[in-house]
Amino acid sequence: MKIYLVRHGETNWNLEQKMQGSYDSDLTENGVNDAKLLGESLKSIHFDAIYSSPLGRAADTAKYVAGDRDVEIIYKDELKEMNFGIFEGELYEDIKEKYSTEWDNFWNKPHLYKSIEGEEYTEVIDRAKRILNEIIENHEEGNILVVTHTALIKAIYSIIKNLTLEEYWKEPYIHNTCLSVIEVIEGKARFVLECDTSHLEK
Repeated sequence: MKIYLVRHGETNWNLEQKMQGSYDSDLTENGVNDAKLLGESLKSIHFDAIYSSPLGRAADTAKYVAGDRDVEIIYKDELKEMNFGIFEGELYEDIKEKYSTEWDNFWNKPHLYKSIEGEEYTEVIDRAKRILNEIIENHEEGNILVVTHTALIKAIYSIIKNLTLEEYWKEPYIHNTCLSVIEVIEGKARFVLECDTSHLEK
């Protein structure tokens, strides 16, 4: 089976450089168009199931990518973005000024990061494992679309590539609407495509 792993489209807060996390922000016009372009590029793929984070930016992206397919979208809390605690709703530059050590650790030393009123990286990885295992157990074959968020996608990369916490933000960069494809054979998962954005070049 194959899992088509997608990050949501560009949002207003992405443009404003605000931390979203469990908060939400609408897709921009570009975000909507990019999601539609991805859907168009995948129109020949039959999806046996579609999973999405229930947060609006991911749910809307899933609908645009799904297009007119007659497949119910399954919303799973495990696919929500990491809860960034007191960072949420704040501008990047303000967080960097107020919480310089925590901000630096968050991006550059994730193994040292301690959340303030939010989730730890280990908690995000744990729920990524749960949903990944659930999807693999429920679908022995076929194509599965999963629409989620940056930190969740990075958690899935960490799990499949067996990365250390220190390597959490290792390349590739997770662009809006980027597509990664995971092939699962006899329970073993590997990436066959990583963070592709070729649909945006059309």
